[in-house]
Amino acid sequence: MQKFGQLPKVLYYSVKKIPEKVIVPSKNTFNHLISGPHISLAKLVVIPCGRKSIPIGFSRKIKKPQTPYVVCVSRLEKGKGQDLLIKAFVQVKKRVPKAQLIIVGEGIFREELAELITDLKLSANVQLIGRVPNALTEMAKANLCVFPSMWSLEGFGLVLLEAMALGKPVIAFDHKPGNEIVVNEQTGLLAKSGDVKDLANKIITLLENPTLGKKLGMAGKKRFLKKYTIEKCAQQFHNTLNEGYIQSKAKKLLKDIV
Repeated sequence: MQKFGQLPKVLYYSVKKIPEKVIVPSKNTFNHLISGPHISLAKLVVIPCGRKSIPIGFSRKIKKPQTPYVVCVSRLEKGKGQDLLIKAFVQVKKRVPKAQLIIVGEGIFREELAELITDLKLSANVQLIGRVPNALTEMAKANLCVFPSMWSLEGFGLVLLEAMALGKPVIAFDHKPGNEIVVNEQTGLLAKSGDVKDLANKIITLLENPTLGKKLGMAGKKRFLKKYTIEKCAQQFHNTLNEGYIQSKAKKLLKDIV
């Protein structure tokens, strides 16, 4: 999918020689910038996005639903995979009839998704709830969170971090950059890329095995605290920007001497 046409490539080509460092949030973006605008490997640095840790006790204050609860938070547009997730829920409903899928977000794909829900007779199990004041509240209610993006230009998956910070097990496709964040069978589960049946099976596995879900969720929280807190990521930014500044000053000094 070519979002924004060729505009990103045009912009990258026009400015690629200016910076000393180009910071990207994932290997997926890294690879696109090498194969597309051919930005120098010496300039590219991968630093993941980070976020604040969630206060202890945040989830305890939120009333949990009585039914199995699956949450997906994302902008509603083609490539983000909500259509694949809805299709997967046909199989989930057969095994876990009371399961609820809550899709949080707004976008131009909403009408098409609503029609799909009706066509598949999932109106009692799948809800499009639009924008909410705090998506973390919905995620905190969940048994598990799903990030079904198949967008080729996906830069990161911040909602994965939010779920991990909450100690929730996560499911994504084995597709970049989700598979850079989720460690399969350790912090979550990765379904075969674009495979609706396998996605359904992964969801069913965690809904039917809450002990496994808790284990994966706790491991995900440890990974978040180790690698993705805003403090750790900010320090990497600081170090890279400082290195770029020193390189820039050195080049200017050399130019003045010559």
